[in-house]
Amino acid sequence: MVPYLYVEDPIKYLEFLMSAFDAVELGRTSTPSGRLANLRVRIGTTSFMMAGLGGGLTKMPTAHKLYVEDVDKAIVRAISSGAIMQHAPVDMPYGDRQAIVADPCGNTWFLCTRQVHEPYDR
Repeated sequence: MVPYLYVEDPIKYLEFLMSAFDAVELGRTSTPSGRLANLRVRIGTTSFMMAGLGGGLTKMPTAHKLYVEDVDKAIVRAISSGAIMQHAPVDMPYGDRQAIVADPCGNTWFLCTRQVHEPYDR
């Protein structure tokens, strides 16, 4: 399964993702007329695709859980890249330190650092 995001401006959103979360562009496809059809992107170990709106495609906000090395640093970076703080970092009872931001396209990002390593953690 490959998640597929629809955003108003895929290039601008890719720039945000690169700045905020170290996203990497894996490739892009263009139509015969040269218009961008889609982008293939990776953040960490997760790959996904995105495309612009049009042709019957509508904006559909999503939510993402992203594990990072240091959530306190990651939240500062995300906000300086254009995200809006929804919840400051807090230690959760299930062993994650978690913060929540909304990106410029209205998607929610749960930024987490695993603090407790149980035998069942994978």
